[in-house]
Amino acid sequence: MASEITYAEVKFNKTPPPANPKASSKKETPLSLFQRIPFWFPWVMSGILMLLSIALLICIFVPLRGWQTKTFLKSLPQNSTNLHCLLETEQKLSCCKEGWKLFQSSCYYFSTATQKSTWNNNELKCMEMKSNLVVINVEAEQDFLINQTKNLRETNFCIGLTEQEKKGEWRWVDRTTINSTRTFWREREPSEGDEHCVVMHIEGRPENKNNWNNVRCSHDSHQYICESKTFVFDCGF
Repeated sequence: MASEITYAEVKFNKTPPPANPKASSKKETPLSLFQRIPFWFPWVMSGILMLLSIALLICIFVPLRGWQTKTFLKSLPQNSTNLHCLLETEQKLSCCKEGWKLFQSSCYYFSTATQKSTWNNNELKCMEMKSNLVVINVEAEQDFLINQTKNLRETNFCIGLTEQEKKGEWRWVDRTTINSTRTFWREREPSEGDEHCVVMHIEGRPENKNNWNNVRCSHDSHQYICESKTFVFDCGF
């Protein structure tokens, strides 16, 4: 008996490939511009801006300081090339012209032995230098003047003190009257007579601060001491 052949229908179902896990994930959102900036970037920018600010301040104030200096120099008397200065505070500079001595808030000029004349002529010489014969207000000022002249030979320096029409009334060139507690007369001075002008009699004895002597105003053998205010320079901005 012949064998029977059995046919079976076999169906193959097409199985889809496994899903790609990467493809199935959601698409990432791109980072914004600020999110992509490194954390150190703001600090670097702050430093740069600070340096630019400092440079700007220098550019502004250095020319200003130069302008202040030029203005100050223009205010000085003519022929003032060199200055002797003292820094009184952080922002205040006091200066005197060349050849003048600085003490506290005043400048002093001591004439030489070849510059001798009468009291009135000496006062005119001081006025030509925009000053006056010295006015002595305190003991420290008297000490300063003595110290500046202690090495000189015997001589007289005119100071800004004269006797008025009223006998015994002494007045300074700035019109202030003499203070009896701040006088430095020599012994037995002031003397009587027509001696109405006052000099400092220098005799090489710096320990003796009482050296005022009244003399005739017409005597032409006296040197002189001029006094003026210092030139104040404001160093602040």
